[in-house]
Amino acid sequence: MKFVKADVSVRATNSAAISEVMNHDALVRHQIVMLLSRQTEETLSNPTGQETVRLEALAVVKAALEVETGSGQIEDLFFTSFVIQR
Repeated sequence: MKFVKADVSVRATNSAAISEVMNHDALVRHQIVMLLSRQTEETLSNPTGQETVRLEALAVVKAALEVETGSGQIEDLFFTSFVIQR
């Protein structure tokens, strides 16, 4: 069994976009948790795999926000902390 702890930050162009992300933080969190739960240990253990997951997380979150708000809202997504416990 393994555990992943990730802190995520997003970048947006304006404060209204940040407010929309914060209003839908449960949705954003859920999308990221579901994405991480589908990953293999090998993918999460190397920098290339982590970057791939980061880009997938950005796409998934933007798509979810598009459905909820009519706009993708965010420009980028970063893992500010990423810990894997085996």
